[in-house]
Amino acid sequence: MRNIAVSTETYSAIWGNRKQGEETEDVILLRILVEHRKSQTAPVTELAVGEYSRKVDEKRAAKTGYSEPKFDVHFTEGEEIFRHYIGVEYRAIATKGKLLLLNNKTVYGSLNQLNEAIVSGRENAWGAWEIVRSGRPQKVSELRNQKKVRRRPKIDVNNLDLSGLDLEL
Repeated sequence: MRNIAVSTETYSAIWGNRKQGEETEDVILLRILVEHRKSQTAPVTELAVGEYSRKVDEKRAAKTGYSEPKFDVHFTEGEEIFRHYIGVEYRAIATKGKLLLLNNKTVYGSLNQLNEAIVSGRENAWGAWEIVRSGRPQKVSELRNQKKVRRRPKIDVNNLDLSGLDLEL
């Protein structure tokens, strides 16, 4: 037997739910828990406990795997991403809210930090890394909520009008 500390209110509630023949808290609680389990038709995570349950799940997810909440992207614990750069394959896994680069066993706090450890200069990390989902590799950028992605306007350098500038070439 193990001892648990409960408030006086909880202790009273346990004994208030006692049925004839139940002589210990253990027996009372076991019956209540078994009855509760039998009455449920959905897993605990789907029970109608509302907003609280959703927030608990979000906090739990944030501590496992890796999340980029800005773009609604989540990699599950142990999920692997990969890329190639200058003939070298790089692999990283999502773990405890961070990304572990397997090549050097270093942990990074963001996808951009992970990418900067490999590439000198600026590069869009979202387009460089890939992940295998549904049996096929895909760019990590495809996982982002596209409504949250801000695109910079593209400039056609071939059609720039430089006639008003005083440039000496």
